[in-house]
Amino acid sequence: DAIDSAITHGNSPRLVALRDQSSASASVVVYTAAALRPELRAPRPGAQLAFVPNGVYPPMFDVASDAPVPDQVADLVQSGRPTVGYFGAVANWIWQELVVEVARAVPEADFLIIGPAYPPATIPAASTLPRNLRYLGGVPAQDLVLFARHWSVGIIPFRH
Repeated sequence: DAIDSAITHGNSPRLVALRDQSSASASVVVYTAAALRPELRAPRPGAQLAFVPNGVYPPMFDVASDAPVPDQVADLVQSGRPTVGYFGAVANWIWQELVVEVARAVPEADFLIIGPAYPPATIPAASTLPRNLRYLGGVPAQDLVLFARHWSVGIIPFRH
């Protein structure tokens, strides 16, 4: 994946050096975005570069209809209200201000944000948020489907 200086806090040069060092001894170097290819140094002779785009593993989303509802959202599911959800990194590229604004403008829906905060981004204090907006922080990847299966719509609130 990309080494984003916006979330590495000045550690980008060190991370690039570690990436290049590990690539130099690897048999296969896997990269997830075509834009990363120019950044990769040629691996050792005989090594391969493999482009594997980000994607989805469909079996991960096969869940029994009687799978438990996570405690953190049981009240939302029981309410029957529409739920708008996002899971992923809460970082500078997430337009949190817009999510808050939309939650205030659409009080008849609940908004759920799942994911760890990457500084300098922070998760706002619950007391400052509209009642219909909830941040859960990170959850285990295998549990994400247990949350998302109850959403009316999923969003990716990137800034631009």
